[in-house]
Amino acid sequence: MLTASRRFTRSDASVPAARAFTREVIDAADAAIDRSALDDVLLCVSELATNAVRHGVPAGGALLVKVGADEHCVRVECHDANRRRPRLRHPADDDQTGRGLLLVEAIA
Repeated sequence: MLTASRRFTRSDASVPAARAFTREVIDAADAAIDRSALDDVLLCVSELATNAVRHGVPAGGALLVKVGADEHCVRVECHDANRRRPRLRHPADDDQTGRGLLLVEAIA
Protein backbone atom coordinates (compact mmCIF):
# COMPACT_ATOMS: atom_id res chain seq x y z
CA MET A 1 0.00 0.00 0.00
CA LEU A 2 1.33 3.41 -0.96
CA THR A 3 1.00 5.82 1.96
CA ALA A 4 1.78 9.49 2.17
CA SER A 5 1.04 12.37 4.49
CA ARG A 6 1.17 16.11 4.19
CA ARG A 7 0.57 19.06 6.49
CA PHE A 8 -1.68 21.93 5.47
CA THR A 9 -1.97 25.33 7.12
CA ARG A 10 -5.12 26.62 8.79
CA SER A 11 -6.57 28.16 5.66
CA ASP A 12 -9.61 27.69 3.45
CA ALA A 13 -7.14 27.11 0.60
CA SER A 14 -5.98 23.96 2.38
CA VAL A 15 -9.25 22.16 1.63
CA PRO A 16 -8.81 21.99 -2.17
CA ALA A 17 -5.09 21.38 -1.62
CA ALA A 18 -5.92 18.36 0.59
CA ARG A 19 -8.26 17.05 -2.12
CA ALA A 20 -5.56 17.45 -4.79
CA PHE A 21 -3.01 15.69 -2.56
CA THR A 22 -5.42 12.81 -1.99
CA ARG A 23 -6.04 12.46 -5.72
CA GLU A 24 -2.27 12.45 -6.38
CA VAL A 25 -1.69 9.62 -3.92
CA ILE A 26 -4.57 7.55 -5.31
CA ASP A 27 -3.31 8.11 -8.86
CA ALA A 28 0.26 7.20 -7.89
CA ALA A 29 -0.97 3.97 -6.27
CA ASP A 30 -2.81 2.99 -9.47
CA ALA A 31 -5.84 2.30 -7.30
CA ALA A 32 -8.62 0.56 -9.20
CA ILE A 33 -11.24 3.05 -8.09
CA ASP A 34 -14.11 4.15 -10.28
CA ARG A 35 -15.03 7.79 -10.79
CA SER A 36 -17.98 7.79 -8.38
CA ALA A 37 -15.91 6.19 -5.61
CA LEU A 38 -13.13 8.73 -6.18
CA ASP A 39 -15.67 11.53 -5.94
CA ASP A 40 -16.92 10.04 -2.65
CA VAL A 41 -13.38 9.87 -1.22
CA LEU A 42 -12.68 13.47 -2.24
CA LEU A 43 -15.99 14.64 -0.73
CA CYS A 44 -15.04 12.97 2.57
CA VAL A 45 -11.62 14.68 2.48
CA SER A 46 -13.31 18.03 1.82
CA GLU A 47 -15.67 17.63 4.76
CA LEU A 48 -13.00 16.39 7.18
CA ALA A 49 -10.47 19.03 6.15
CA THR A 50 -13.08 21.78 6.41
CA ASN A 51 -14.03 20.65 9.92
CA ALA A 52 -10.39 20.54 10.96
CA VAL A 53 -9.65 24.01 9.56
CA ARG A 54 -12.76 25.54 11.13
CA HIS A 55 -12.82 23.75 14.47
CA GLY A 56 -9.63 21.85 15.22
CA VAL A 57 -6.56 23.68 13.98
CA PRO A 58 -5.39 26.54 16.20
CA ALA A 59 -4.03 29.76 14.72
CA GLY A 60 -0.59 29.01 13.30
CA GLY A 61 -1.30 25.28 13.45
CA ALA A 62 -1.62 22.66 10.75
CA LEU A 63 -3.89 19.90 9.56
CA LEU A 64 -2.31 16.53 8.78
CA VAL A 65 -3.80 14.45 5.97
CA LYS A 66 -2.70 10.82 5.60
CA VAL A 67 -3.65 8.79 2.55
CA GLY A 68 -3.08 5.12 1.94
CA ALA A 69 -4.07 3.48 -1.34
CA ASP A 70 -3.53 0.30 -3.26
CA GLU A 71 -5.42 -1.50 -6.01
CA HIS A 72 -8.18 -2.56 -3.59
CA CYS A 73 -8.45 0.00 -0.83
CA VAL A 74 -8.21 3.71 -0.02
CA ARG A 75 -7.82 5.01 3.54
CA VAL A 76 -7.89 8.69 4.42
CA GLU A 77 -7.20 10.29 7.81
CA CYS A 78 -7.40 13.94 8.82
CA HIS A 79 -5.74 14.97 12.08
CA ASP A 80 -5.90 18.26 13.91
CA ALA A 81 -4.83 19.55 17.33
CA ASN A 82 -8.25 19.35 18.97
CA ARG A 83 -8.29 16.66 21.65
CA ARG A 84 -12.07 16.34 21.47
CA ARG A 85 -13.46 13.90 18.92
CA PRO A 86 -15.75 15.35 16.29
CA ARG A 87 -19.42 14.77 17.00
CA LEU A 88 -22.32 14.22 14.67
CA ARG A 89 -24.84 17.00 14.64
CA HIS A 90 -28.46 16.71 13.65
CA PRO A 91 -29.24 20.05 12.04
CA ALA A 92 -32.73 21.29 11.32
CA ASP A 93 -33.86 21.30 7.69
CA ASP A 94 -33.20 25.03 7.37
CA ASP A 95 -29.74 25.05 9.06
CA GLN A 96 -26.95 26.13 6.73
CA THR A 97 -24.21 24.00 8.35
CA GLY A 98 -23.74 20.86 10.40
CA ARG A 99 -24.08 18.11 7.82
CA GLY A 100 -20.43 17.35 7.05
CA LEU A 101 -19.93 14.41 9.40
CA LEU A 102 -23.34 13.02 8.46
CA LEU A 103 -22.14 12.95 4.86
CA VAL A 104 -18.86 11.28 5.83
CA GLU A 105 -20.70 8.68 7.91
CA ALA A 106 -23.10 7.91 5.07
CA ILE A 107 -20.41 7.70 2.39
CA ALA A 108 -17.51 6.08 4.22
